[in-house]
Amino acid sequence: MRPALACLAALLLLPPAVRAVPVNDPVLAKTLQICQTSGLETALLNLYADRPVLAAELKEKVSALTRGLGVVIDTEVVATHPIGKRLVRFYVAVYFVRRPLWLRIDRYAGRDDPVFLPPRYSLDPDEILPGYLTEYPP
Repeated sequence: MRPALACLAALLLLPPAVRAVPVNDPVLAKTLQICQTSGLETALLNLYADRPVLAAELKEKVSALTRGLGVVIDTEVVATHPIGKRLVRFYVAVYFVRRPLWLRIDRYAGRDDPVFLPPRYSLDPDEILPGYLTEYPP
């Protein structure tokens, strides 16, 4: 009985984004699928199809960063975090053969269709993921 209470208490004390079901965004889901089949560069061109200059710039920068990592073997939305009623932050892992690339992608819902803001990305998860995901409990 005591372990069950401890588990319940731990769940109640976690930040809401950890307990929340990931936001189902069809554009991001399709982009991650494209990433696995055609590579990260093609996926970025899909995600930012409405902004070709940004897509080309991201493709160039990300290609330079991931050049020696091999092919993409998997992708995952690690966490989602609603920032407000119009902004959702997605924490994404793109798993290459040698190591993952971490991305933080914000989706903004203005008056028109939602848009994805330019991502932040790094090979270091501590630069992208929030502390409650990367830090061990005290």
